[in-house]
Amino acid sequence: MIRNEGVKVEGNIILIYFICQIALDFLQKINVNFNLELLPFHRYIKAVFLTYISIKILIDIKFFLKKKLLLYVFILLGLFLFSINYTEARIEYFIQYSYLYGVALFYLKYDIDHIRLKKIIKTLIIINFLFIIIGMIFNQSLFLTYGHLRFGYDGFIITQMQATVFYLSIIAYFAYLRNLFFFIIAFICGILCGTKAIFLGVLVLVILFYVFDIRNKKFRYITLIVSGISIFGLISLFQTSLFKLIVERDGLFTMVFSYRDKLLLKTFESIKEAYSVLDFLIGGYDLSIYKTELDLIDIVLFFGIIGLCIYILIFKFLYKYYCISNESKAYFITIIIVSFLGGNIIAYPFNSFLFLTTLKLIYDRRNNYS
Repeated sequence: MIRNEGVKVEGNIILIYFICQIALDFLQKINVNFNLELLPFHRYIKAVFLTYISIKILIDIKFFLKKKLLLYVFILLGLFLFSINYTEARIEYFIQYSYLYGVALFYLKYDIDHIRLKKIIKTLIIINFLFIIIGMIFNQSLFLTYGHLRFGYDGFIITQMQATVFYLSIIAYFAYLRNLFFFIIAFICGILCGTKAIFLGVLVLVILFYVFDIRNKKFRYITLIVSGISIFGLISLFQTSLFKLIVERDGLFTMVFSYRDKLLLKTFESIKEAYSVLDFLIGGYDLSIYKTELDLIDIVLFFGIIGLCIYILIFKFLYKYYCISNESKAYFITIIIVSFLGGNIIAYPFNSFLFLTTLKLIYDRRNNYS
């Protein structure tokens, strides 16, 4: 079965946005690294893309009104408006959160140009692999994940959490395609990135591959090796002097959560005096002040417990709709686990885009839509 609606125009828009976001994120990374004081074009392109998909949804509102996902979006909008806290920071965070359900709605109707996007992804992985090699040879800070503080090379990728979702997405995608070459290249890039989240994410992803019984024997042997390398990488990372110092000074829990537990306690201490039942129900807190970097907690702070319930319904919808293959199930669960432990995924626009685009790529291939 072939679906052609929206592939030529909307599919091209997806490709353009994907390339521009990667390029402008890298430009911003150069900007920060060399103190160039350029305008934040990487943020402008997000605003342009969100505006575009919002207009497309409004134009085709009759189609989307039939989707219960839109009802969930209206409830979240209502919670935001009812909180009566319209600071610039809160409006900005609401826009960031809107990426998840905006792109999710968009993909219910419009398609991706799979062939060209796959070529772009392959090209980007090779380019970033070369950038990482350059970073390793010349120790160029532009390509280092943590500057010169500790091991890690992220190439053109702007932040650690974007690198985590980027590599997990590509690893899951090429696992589904059974493309061992690019699976291995993506894995090597991810490991060289040096974040705890990528080591843990890859390990969880591979374990779930086995849980969901992926039957390709050659691929299963490769994933067994990958899981062993991930475990070794985590152990090696935890044995470094920096992590040993954190464990001795603040404990294992703090080391695993990268001080997010401290942020959580600090936030709790800051709000406990004035925290009310209404705050618990609908949120309303400014995440520029109270952010814990744990997605689950930040959703409760921003949208309240009602908003968290709506997010659970949204993710339940996405899981039932997209996760019809073992690889997509493993990928979905891995991202949720990493989001809970690491944060900055649900509220990070490009991560939401990568997450949903990967699910759609696997879903469409499974259904022979491309």
